[in-house]
Amino acid sequence: MAFNLGGTKVNGQSSPTVPVGQKVTYTLPVTNTGDLPINTLVGKASDGGTMTGAKLPLAPGQTTTLTYTTTAKPGTQSVSFGVVGSNPNGQQQGKTCSAVYTGDVANGQIAKTGAIEVNDQPTSDTTRYTFHTTDVSKLDVQVTNHGDAPLQNITATSPAGAVTGGKTTLQPGESTWFSVPVKPESGINAVPVNFTGTDPTGKVTTAQEKFEYTLCTCTSAPAPQA
Repeated sequence: MAFNLGGTKVNGQSSPTVPVGQKVTYTLPVTNTGDLPINTLVGKASDGGTMTGAKLPLAPGQTTTLTYTTTAKPGTQSVSFGVVGSNPNGQQQGKTCSAVYTGDVANGQIAKTGAIEVNDQPTSDTTRYTFHTTDVSKLDVQVTNHGDAPLQNITATSPAGAVTGGKTTLQPGESTWFSVPVKPESGINAVPVNFTGTDPTGKVTTAQEKFEYTLCTCTSAPAPQA
C-alpha cells in the first residue's frame, strides 16, 4: 500500500491572495504508487473540513484529485491535510501536506481629487484663489472612493458653513461633488472641508480638502492731475 501526494494548490495557485469572503478551493493530486488498487481515500483538513472528489478504486499508477472548498478568512491562513488510504487487503497509509493563502480585506478609502470649482468655474487646490469681492461664493470640491470596497454614510463638514450635495455612498472609483458657501475675508485664508465614510468592515476613513484664497478689493489709484 503506497501513494504519493502532489503539490496542494489554492484556487489553482501556490500561496495566492484571495479576497475575504470569496471561495477558497484546495486541490490535492494523489497517485497510487503501490501494486494494489486503493479503495478508500479520506482527506481531513485542520479546520475541520473534509476533502472530496476521489475517484475510486484507484488503480496502480493512476492519479485522482481531492478537493476542499471553504471561505477565505483575513490574514495568512495555513491549512494542513491528513490523507489516509487503504487497499483491499486492509493495509493503510497516511500522509500529510499543507497549503497557505492570504485573505485580503477589501477597504474603501475616501480621498480628495484636487478638483475645485468657485461659482462653477474650475480652479485647483494647488493655486491660491483670489476673490475681488466680499460677496458669498459657492465652493465645490470633489472626493472619490480610492479603495476597493464600497463606502457608505459619507458626510462632509466645514467651518465655513453648511455643506450640501454629494452622494452618501460611493463605489470604488466613483466620485461626487460637495458645495459649501464661502464669504471672503481679508488676508490669506483657508477653507477646510472634511469628509468621512464607512466601508463594509466598519472602518471609518477620512480626508480633507483645503481651499486657500486671498481677498483683493483694491482699485487702481487715479492718475495724477496735470
